[in-house]
Amino acid sequence: MKIKYILLIVSLNIIFTFSYAQEEKEEVEDINLRKISLTQLMNEINNCTESAYILSETEIIPSKQDKALLQDKIFYTPYILDGIKNSTKSIYFYDCIFSLPNNAPLIFKRWNIKKLNIVNTTFSSSISFEDCTINPRYTIKFENDIFKNKLSFTGDNSIIKRIKFEGCAFYHSLKINTNPEQITFLSSTFSADSTKYTTSDEESSLFQLDMASQNIGEIIIDRCDFTSNTIKNLYSINFNNTEFEKVTITGSKLEAINFTDASINKAFLIDSTNTSNYIAVRNFDFPEENTNIPWENLKGEKFCLFTTVENTNLIIPYKTNTDKEISQTLLFNDLMSAYNKFNTMYQTRGDKPSANGCYIEIKDIETKQQKYLYNIDKNFNNLISYKLNIFLKYYSDYATNPARSLIVSLYIILIFAFIFLFIYTDWDNINHKTLVEKYKNLVYYFTSDKNIKDFFVNELHDELNDFATFKTNFIDKQKKIPSFIRFWGLPLFYSWSLKNKIIIGTLDRLEILNGSWTQLSTKRKLIAGTIVSFIILFYVIYVIIIKAINSIILSLNTFITIGFGEIPVKGLSMYVSIIEGFLGWFMLAIFSITLLAQVLQNF
Repeated sequence: MKIKYILLIVSLNIIFTFSYAQEEKEEVEDINLRKISLTQLMNEINNCTESAYILSETEIIPSKQDKALLQDKIFYTPYILDGIKNSTKSIYFYDCIFSLPNNAPLIFKRWNIKKLNIVNTTFSSSISFEDCTINPRYTIKFENDIFKNKLSFTGDNSIIKRIKFEGCAFYHSLKINTNPEQITFLSSTFSADSTKYTTSDEESSLFQLDMASQNIGEIIIDRCDFTSNTIKNLYSINFNNTEFEKVTITGSKLEAINFTDASINKAFLIDSTNTSNYIAVRNFDFPEENTNIPWENLKGEKFCLFTTVENTNLIIPYKTNTDKEISQTLLFNDLMSAYNKFNTMYQTRGDKPSANGCYIEIKDIETKQQKYLYNIDKNFNNLISYKLNIFLKYYSDYATNPARSLIVSLYIILIFAFIFLFIYTDWDNINHKTLVEKYKNLVYYFTSDKNIKDFFVNELHDELNDFATFKTNFIDKQKKIPSFIRFWGLPLFYSWSLKNKIIIGTLDRLEILNGSWTQLSTKRKLIAGTIVSFIILFYVIYVIIIKAINSIILSLNTFITIGFGEIPVKGLSMYVSIIEGFLGWFMLAIFSITLLAQVLQNF
């Protein structure tokens, strides 16, 4: 047995060792890339006689022979790859790694080529394309690339019309300063690496995607995520002072976007996009009739104004979260103007849900302003204005939600109905005295020899007397009454007679004592007690139902008729009904205005 165990252990050890060796071999093969210098790269491109230069599975590492490519700058020393001028040549990089020191950026300068595709490639240092020219018919494509530092497109002589990023990861920033006709971002991430930012960076404001002061045809941002990772003064996108023809942002997550002084001429679309912090909208122009942005993408008081500290690049977002901010009248008015511009756009497009949502947010900010005004000047007018705004928000979402008005009105009616439930009204004639009389009759029934019929006959005494009188006049004097008059009296007489017979017959059958309680046997007491208990229970339920129905009808009547309807209450309860009538007048007036506003919004 020991030999078998030893053989088994040896076999397993061999298997694991072989597997590990295979994995190690595969890893070696994965990292066993061809290595070339920057000078070699330039020579290969220049010496390539094919129409396309393809470089794959290669690591580009600076060497001693690359010193000629270095150029001293004030704060850094970049490698400059200058002068690839072959407008018929396409260049493709696949599965490559550009391994350069962080303080040695790589600059592709004055490249004039037909086409450029970079796929599955990693750049460790900053990369810049300066004054490069790509055939306008083709798009520079970056697919599944990793940029661990800055990436930029600059130069007044650049001719790069189309740029596309798909599945790329940016760990610092991207700056585009070449006025492209079209730029596309698909399924890319901008996740700031704190190790790439210095303390001096945090003393000014930076953007992960910076396209300020440009003239861009169309930009598409789809399914992209921007994360600053809590780096101070770092924002997502900068469109400051940029003119666009079309802007499309869908399915993305942003932290802040700057539209200050930007303009969009033809089409503006944002959908399924969440901006968590700031949307700067000062002097932002967009086409009202061709802008499609459901308010769900913008709500949450994210609109702000970007102001800068004097003589610095530090941005201070202005919102209305504090009294100090609200007191800045000019900024407050500019922000309200931006909100109203969006609200007008929604009304122009007939987007009622978005128009209402935007209007509610405007009124929320105005309510904060009313509170501020009241705090600095506590007069009665400011108090009423502030409290009225709070009430309008709760009751009807500032006259934008008639359904909510009805629901709140229903709650008020039910609250007063609950109060009326404990108040005597002439409609049900049930109060404490009535219940005491019922209880006294019940006790007397158990202690006397009378039956149930005797008690109810006493209660129906007046009605029975009226029936007897009617019967005498109808039967005894039938000869003196014209036949056509007697014809109409027959249904009345027989229906009344049938009713009395049913009542008397039912009372006879309901008799359970046939004497006093003390005369009953134990078994009869148990049966009688059970039956009476159920009768009392049903009576209580009956009283509650009748009181509830009458209370609801009374409350509804008081609320709707503003207290001018039939109000069967007296004393203190009358003042309760007056209060409800006043509330009904006030709330129904607001409901009418709310409903009218929503109806007219469609015209």
